[in-house]
Amino acid sequence: MIRLALAEQDRAAIETHFQHLAPDESGAFLLLLEGHSGTGMRLVASRHYVPRPEEWERRGPHQLRPSAQLLSAMVSLANVLGSGLLFVHSHPNPLHPTGFSPIDNDALDSLAEVMPSLLSGPFGAAVVGPHGWVGKVYVGGQWSAIDRITAAGHGLRIISPFHQATRSDALDDRQVAAIGALNIPLRQLDAVLVGCGGLGSPLAETLTRMGVRRLSVIDYDRLDTPSNVRRVFGARMSDLTTRPPATKVAIAARNCTAAELETIVEPIHGDVRRPRVFRHVLDADVVLCATDSHSSRAVLDAASIAYNLPVIDCGVRIGSREANLSGLLSEVRLLGPGRPCLWCRRALSAERIRAEHLPPDERVKLAREGYLVGLADAEPSVTALTVFGAGMMASALLGVLSADSDLLWDSWLFDAFLGDSPTPKQAVLSLSCICQNRIGLGDRAPLGLLPDLAE
Repeated sequence: MIRLALAEQDRAAIETHFQHLAPDESGAFLLLLEGHSGTGMRLVASRHYVPRPEEWERRGPHQLRPSAQLLSAMVSLANVLGSGLLFVHSHPNPLHPTGFSPIDNDALDSLAEVMPSLLSGPFGAAVVGPHGWVGKVYVGGQWSAIDRITAAGHGLRIISPFHQATRSDALDDRQVAAIGALNIPLRQLDAVLVGCGGLGSPLAETLTRMGVRRLSVIDYDRLDTPSNVRRVFGARMSDLTTRPPATKVAIAARNCTAAELETIVEPIHGDVRRPRVFRHVLDADVVLCATDSHSSRAVLDAASIAYNLPVIDCGVRIGSREANLSGLLSEVRLLGPGRPCLWCRRALSAERIRAEHLPPDERVKLAREGYLVGLADAEPSVTALTVFGAGMMASALLGVLSADSDLLWDSWLFDAFLGDSPTPKQAVLSLSCICQNRIGLGDRAPLGLLPDLAE
């Protein structure tokens, strides 16, 4: 599958420019880099450039041709930045075809004879018509259609394939009555859930019952203690007796598919910090992070910036005072282009990440000696809190898909025990943060991945 991921600010700027110049056709360029996903390719477009009117050789209601000087300048810019190019043009006339016209295809075939050999990255094209975007990329000596185009920023837009009304039947009637048009992108959504424990397993079932199109669940843990049976939805005591014990992702997939709904659930048993597993993250429209590992969070945080990939992160915490329960805290954080990263928010610890990367025996030894703080093997937990956190994440997903996503805060915190909502200090996007060196870089971004394990 080939995906194209835009930053929302680029999409909005390009479409606004095209609307301003209608009924004449117009065009723009974006830098284009790629990532290799579990099923194919994730193209990442960023840093749009809108040429001046005099830079076009020809422009009118039914034609657009870039000058040789403009193409040369764009190639030079892309090569300085080690990137490819995406050429985007408009079809403002509602009578124009949805997609590339025969004239477009002939012109792009001519460009494809020279552009790929001049660029340091991929060469692609997209057309923006009254109903949305259509794209293709030149790969292996031929044009291949882009299957999915999304724009990520404060929210998420699925801009290709075009939204079609989903089937309305008894399965969806109450949900449609509640969320209206949001049901359309929700039912088309490809989501990845990282972490299938106490927080992730109820979230997996919730997403399945909400009707996402595809759900991939990633976790490397097995159900190895009785306390896990209490916390992991779908788990049975008999799962402890299998040899080896059942994986949490297998249990989640079994539980979700037992409902016999339409969601395709794919279990991926592995560590998201390993390249072979991480590639599956790039097959997502959105990622939901339900892990308590700082190193896993750091990888997904970096990916959100490098691949224009929205991430919904959640942390839960038990409050106690004099050995008595005093709080059930759940905090949701939204990550992606234009939002502060977890380093900007000081929500990650470099020391803890280093500790999590140590071999298990060495980590246990140092923890016993008091050198590692906050790395308890079994953090306090109760199902009431993890289900509450899962509900917050699923609700945040609806906010990300909504037309009002720009009104969402970067994070919010609730105490389900006291019933209050302490306002977290809103982080500021830091221009000196490491995240600024990852914007739109795709596979060229430093992600902090560990080496793949030998087979």
